Amino acid sequence: MASNGFRPLDEKLLLEYVKATPILAEKLGNQFDKLEIKEIGDGNLNFVYTVISPSGSFVIKQTPKVLICQLLRLTEKVVFSDPYKVSEHNRWTSPYLDSDAEAVRGDNILKFEIAELKSKFCERAQALIHGDLHTSSVMVTVDSTQVIDPEFGFYGPMGFDIGAFVGNLILAYFAQDGHAVYGNDRKENCWSSSCRRF
Repeated sequence: MASNGFRPLDEKLLLEYVKATPILAEKLGNQFDKLEIKEIGDGNLNFVYTVISPSGSFVIKQTPKVLICQLLRLTEKVVFSDPYKVSEHNRWTSPYLDSDAEAVRGDNILKFEIAELKSKFCERAQALIHGDLHTSSVMVTVDSTQVIDPEFGFYGPMGFDIGAFVGNLILAYFAQDGHAVYGNDRKENCWSSSCRRF
C-alpha cells in the first residue's frame, strides 16, 4: 500500500496493508479468503481492528497523526514541565510532601537539567520508541512478554523508554507504604520476588 500521507484504515485498506506487510501476512498463513476483520474501537480515538483467520490472529491499532502530535505535547508537559511548577495536574500527599514539592519547584539547577532533557526529548530522533512505557504497558505470561498501547510512539531519544519504565518502578516501590496492609511489607515482597526471578 503506497503511503500518501495519513489515511484512516477501513476493512479494505487494512486488507491491503496486511497483504503488503510480510510479517502480518505470514501470521495469517498468507491466506486471505477466510479473514474475519472486526473494528473494535478502544475509546481513545484510535482505529482498532481484530484480524482473525484459521491460521492466526492479531490486533491492528492506528492512531491519527493529529492525535500523535497532541500526545507528544502531553508527554512533554507531564514529564518535563508540570512537575517543576505549580500546576492543576500535580498531585502529592499533602501536607506531608508539601515541603518536598516546594523544594522541587524552587530548585533552579534541577529545572535547568530538566530543560536540557526536554530539549533532547524534542530534538533527538534516534530510534522508534514506545513513548509511554510503564508497568501497565507490559503484559507478561509464562511464555511471552508483549508491550501494548503504542499510540505515544514516535522517533525520539533511545533512553526515554528505559528511563520512563525505571522511573515508574521506582515510584511504585515508594508508593507501596501507602498501599500496604499492617504486617504485609509489599516493598520487601516486591524486592524479594524480583531478586528470585531475575
